[in-house]
Amino acid sequence: MKKINLTKLREKIDTTDEDLMKVLAKRFAVTKMVGEYKKTHNLKACAKNREEQVFKQRTIWAKEHHLNPILIKQLFATIIKEVRKNHRKIKNSE
Repeated sequence: MKKINLTKLREKIDTTDEDLMKVLAKRFAVTKMVGEYKKTHNLKACAKNREEQVFKQRTIWAKEHHLNPILIKQLFATIIKEVRKNHRKIKNSE
């Protein structure tokens, strides 16, 4: 049986966490462009229908990847809250 090296496993976790940060940064860069589009076209900062679609699809993906759907919904609720805040800042900027 192969010996498990805790240090190596933790390094993999750290690398994966950094990858998550890169993906989140990419997502927020795209949502910033959405916020700018909404400002240009005088749209609301939040779109309830879109948010409902996001929650529904992310729940499906969570189940497909054997993740806790409640955790994923909470995670995306936090992300969406931050996106809304950013969109309001963009809308109120000059």
